[in-house]
Amino acid sequence: MKRQHCLLALALLGAAMACQAAPLRDPFARPPMQAAPSPSSEALDAAAGTLPVLRAIMVDSVQSMANIGGHIVGVGDQVGPYRVARIDERSVTLMRGKTKNVLTIDRTPDRASDMESSE
Repeated sequence: MKRQHCLLALALLGAAMACQAAPLRDPFARPPMQAAPSPSSEALDAAAGTLPVLRAIMVDSVQSMANIGGHIVGVGDQVGPYRVARIDERSVTLMRGKTKNVLTIDRTPDRASDMESSE
């Protein structure tokens, strides 16, 4: 009888320790947000002669945003030596002094059309 109580106690202790060993994680929870590092002034000075890359645009009636060179910016924000003057559905207008530069989103070809052309 004592032996059964000892085995039962050990089994319960082992189960309790297993539950505490690895906390459960919600697989649908979003990972914590991390701020993107801002570019160094040296990197911006080096890239001053080249236009940044437009990666994405989000157009909204209140505030449109663009991903330029990995940084999320809005109208009026600085991207290196450029100021974001306008964000449209397919383009972003940058100003540097009185010089206007328009970055556009290029449509990438579909994989299916690439495969057809290579056959």
